[in-house]
Amino acid sequence: MSSRHLLVLLAVLAVVTGCGSVDGARALLAGPEPAPAVLPDSLDATLAVLAFSNDTGDPRYDPLGRGLASMMTSDLAAVSTIRLVERDRIQALVDELDFQQTAYVDPETALQVGLFVGADHVVVGSLTAVRPEIRLDTRVVRVETSEIVQTASVTGREDALFELQQALAASLIDGIDVVMSDEARAALAAQQEANRLDDVETALAFSQALSLYDRGEFTLAATQLFEVQQRAPSSQLVSVALGLAREAGQRALTREAGRQVRGRLDGWLRGRLDRSAEADTTGGR
Repeated sequence: MSSRHLLVLLAVLAVVTGCGSVDGARALLAGPEPAPAVLPDSLDATLAVLAFSNDTGDPRYDPLGRGLASMMTSDLAAVSTIRLVERDRIQALVDELDFQQTAYVDPETALQVGLFVGADHVVVGSLTAVRPEIRLDTRVVRVETSEIVQTASVTGREDALFELQQALAASLIDGIDVVMSDEARAALAAQQEANRLDDVETALAFSQALSLYDRGEFTLAATQLFEVQQRAPSSQLVSVALGLAREAGQRALTREAGRQVRGRLDGWLRGRLDRSAEADTTGGR
């Protein structure tokens, strides 16, 4: 189309549409300008929280590392800019590679775990004291470089575990450079409150139940979690874990019942075949 014909067309379009000018008609033909791209405040971070090691010297607290990692993972799941690697996935890898729990504080081992589960940061931690005060130490390791980008240490009373968790979570988020809006901070606080376990003994009982679950002892895990729920009836973390343990226990019972039925059926069929073979042998004499 020639320039002259285009100008005529634009003039007619301006009159018909009420744009008032050729420039207005040209803008109408071009369509609305694209909206500016909205970039997120921060790129998503994929985070794996490993079980804390027990450096207290008291083996009674060995299971507590699982519970601390589970609580932190569940809390941080409320932050939309952080992707959390599921605890079961990490545990399956640890079991397969036969990592020792005390090795988690080694950045090189943490790097291996992070690479296998697709995390760009891993959190390693240790329980270094319980009495007279509990002390928790954590490190955030960047998987790509194995660099320790953040360390934190919190100390407080045994019955102040909730406040210690909050302090650790805030330090961790700072270490991975996640931008937190007011809404995100409110969501994290609400999740922490929903998962709340106030004291070390309740957290230890919860952790012991997780250890039973990881060993496949689902019925015992569910029984233990039910008792923990009596201590912390409003904890969403405990409620969810109890539901998972019950479901896993039911599936295990169903599989066991199926194996027993198949075993009895196989025994019955073998007996029939043996008797049939014996009858054929006897009849052929």
